[in-house]
Amino acid sequence: MDCRFISRADKNTVRGVESIWSCIFRYRLPNGIPVMDWQHRIVSDPAILVGKPVIRGTRIAVEFLIELLAEGWSTEEILTSYPQLTGEDIQAALHYATDVLKHERVFPLPV
Repeated sequence: MDCRFISRADKNTVRGVESIWSCIFRYRLPNGIPVMDWQHRIVSDPAILVGKPVIRGTRIAVEFLIELLAEGWSTEEILTSYPQLTGEDIQAALHYATDVLKHERVFPLPV
C-alpha cells in the first residue's frame, strides 16, 4: 500500500484505520514490535527554520524537542506546553534522531 494516498473515506473505516496504522508503524523489530515510520511526521523545508527538520505543520524543530527531553522535561510537560504536538510527534522526533545517528559515519584523521 502506498501510504501517501489514503483517502478521507478510508480513514473512517476499520480497513482505513488499519491501513493508516500500517503506514505509521511500517517497520517491525526482529521480535515483531512495530516501529514508527517518522517520515510522515518530520519534514524539512528551506522556508521553515532554514530547513531544519521540524514536526509537520509546526515550526517546532526536532532538535528543540530532543533538547527538552535531554534537559529532563517529561512527555507530559512538553505536550502541556506545546498543545499542537502529540505523543506520536515526540516519538517520531526520537526515531528521526536515532536514524540520523545510525547513518552517521566517523572517519579517523591522522594526527
